[in-house]
Amino acid sequence: MTVIAFILLQILYTFGSKEVVILDVFSVAFGFVLRAVAGAFAIDVMISPWLLVCSLTLALFLALGKRRHEVLLLEKSARDKLLDACPKMERFFRLLLEANYIATHSRVTESLSTSAEERYLKFIKTYPKLFEQVPQNHIASYLGITPQSLSRIRKELSQK
Repeated sequence: MTVIAFILLQILYTFGSKEVVILDVFSVAFGFVLRAVAGAFAIDVMISPWLLVCSLTLALFLALGKRRHEVLLLEKSARDKLLDACPKMERFFRLLLEANYIATHSRVTESLSTSAEERYLKFIKTYPKLFEQVPQNHIASYLGITPQSLSRIRKELSQK
């Protein structure tokens, strides 16, 4: 039954569903779910509703991320053609560019106008769990300081 569903899904995808964005994404996602179901049958375990929900959610996330990435990597001529065919994509690109500009500008302004200690304190306030999980050299790089400077700052703060 799973094999028949998978073959049918592939035929539908080949002959049209890949041309409609939402059908394309769901086709890819259902392919992942069918593989999970086939795997459950293969090892003779009961198929949990959570397996289906989690597989579908993850597969949708992956498929949408892949399609978004493909759009972002388009060359200028292809992107211009897309914008002519779909004006809503122009808004998508503009919002994406604005968000990236604001984030970059904020980060540069913060690195120029605050001390390393202030950036560190803001980091641990903003990301308390991440601070415990990420290696110190990565945190130092994110803050724009050396690992030795981060170690010094941490030592000074612990003595206060």
